[in-house]
Amino acid sequence: AGTESCMRKAISYCAIRASVSGSPRRACARAFIRTTASSICRRDSRARSYEGLPLLEPIERGEIPERIDAPYEGFVIECDLRAGQKTGEFLDQRQNRKRVAEESRGRRVLDLFCYSGLFSLHCAAAGAAAVTGIDRSPPAIERARRNVARNAPARPVEFRVAEVEEAMEGFERAGERFDMIILDPPALVKARKSLAEGARKYVALNSSALR
Repeated sequence: AGTESCMRKAISYCAIRASVSGSPRRACARAFIRTTASSICRRDSRARSYEGLPLLEPIERGEIPERIDAPYEGFVIECDLRAGQKTGEFLDQRQNRKRVAEESRGRRVLDLFCYSGLFSLHCAAAGAAAVTGIDRSPPAIERARRNVARNAPARPVEFRVAEVEEAMEGFERAGERFDMIILDPPALVKARKSLAEGARKYVALNSSALR
């Protein structure tokens, strides 16, 4: 009964945060995912430590699959419930993905920090001439490949597992150019003490992309 009460409160909390703040990312930061017959409340985000909260095992109800297929903007995408990012599929980028896709038609696109490939997928489906996605996470790249294979199987899309900085250096040495670069890095400033270092990294990433 205590677990059920906790989960109901968490669901209500997420709904309130989403409606009041208008920010899907903030609501998703609680990493709360519901399916028709089951639910999981993840409590393993490192962000918990900033609030003095311990990392704990998830609260689960029912049978939780490792992955689920979810409808998204006319696509069907694969979501990793247990090991995916705490922010899920970054739904705050929904409008940005649509806008970038419109601009990508006929262009060679480089998608850096592509994660599960949703920017790449949107561009491919919109008619980009070619899309290359780069991310350091092998599981994320595998999901990106499956997402494109399911939703845009005939489009010229390539995903690579690599550190973004090293990949950009390689493209520069090879003289490889792109018409559009999507640069959506993870949070590089997670605390005030890392502000200077994070700012330098942002400048370096953007400078490298512009070259």
